[in-house]
Amino acid sequence: MRAALEGFEAKHGIAPLTQRTRKIVLGSYVALIVLLLIGGWQLQTQSSNGILPVLVRVLPLILFLPTLYTRRPRGHAWLAFVSLLYFMQGVMLATLPGKTWLGLLEVVASLTLFVSSMLYARWRSVNCRNKRHLVFKIILLLLFSRCPMIATSKSKPRIDCYRGSIK
Repeated sequence: MRAALEGFEAKHGIAPLTQRTRKIVLGSYVALIVLLLIGGWQLQTQSSNGILPVLVRVLPLILFLPTLYTRRPRGHAWLAFVSLLYFMQGVMLATLPGKTWLGLLEVVASLTLFVSSMLYARWRSVNCRNKRHLVFKIILLLLFSRCPMIATSKSKPRIDCYRGSIK
């Protein structure tokens, strides 16, 4: 499975895959919230609890808005795990008479959110790691290109700088 995923990444590139999965994450996130609002409003009409059923259903997803805004990979991984709770809820809703379609739609939206969030977390972290390595290499190049090279006794060069030496 890992080899297939790495082959897919090599074929299509990490950056375009990251952008596509981000769009899928946002779409499935919004779809799941809309489905939860519909289900919460149906519960609200059946009971006298007020807006509480809607808040209980939607609040865990709303807490991930900063993660979606800042595009953090770790937060997307956590969002994937939380989406599994909505998968279980959708399966339970699908077994109720008259709620089958709402439950099945919730299952599809939550599974889409799970898979896309996990893939986004993977590809975004790889993308960030590559950028960090590139920035680190540029900083090292700029820093050490100004330092004098000092030959050692074994004729291997050693970089001597004002902040220490690298051997």
